[in-house]
Amino acid sequence: MKEEKKLRKKKSALKKKILTLEWDKKQHQINYSKKEKLKNYKKELKEIEEKLK
Repeated sequence: MKEEKKLRKKKSALKKKILTLEWDKKQHQINYSKKEKLKNYKKELKEIEEKLK
């Protein structure tokens, strides 16, 4: 139960980071390192969602 709560918190934080970086991308204000972070955040989010199923 405790582990699930941690994962849900992390999932929420990742979603916020992804939304911010997606906005930067749409505004053409994203550089290579931020693109890599976005890709990694999405991958991590997908892994967390799989664990929560």
